[in-house]
Amino acid sequence: MWILSFVFQMPVTVGPYGQSQPSCFDRIKMGFMMGFAVGMAAGALFGTFSCLRIGMRGRELMGGVGKTMMQSGGTFGTFMAIGDHGTAIRHSITTL
Repeated sequence: MWILSFVFQMPVTVGPYGQSQPSCFDRIKMGFMMGFAVGMAAGALFGTFSCLRIGMRGRELMGGVGKTMMQSGGTFGTFMAIGDHGTAIRHSITTL
């Protein structure tokens, strides 16, 4: 678990006048993680409903819900990362 906390650390700001902004990669990474979390939550809701609706129970239900959560998280995380990437590029162009 310490590896994830080392990899996903956000940069520390310097101060009120010399604040450093997160890098482009940090913004993309943060957008992906936020989107992945939201997608996982949505996948849990929709996956549970759809799996129960078609009659899954037990281990099959857990597998179906987990698969839906991962798919939703990956998809939404990717789109959030792309959106944050566009924002990061736009911000870096306007500050030049």
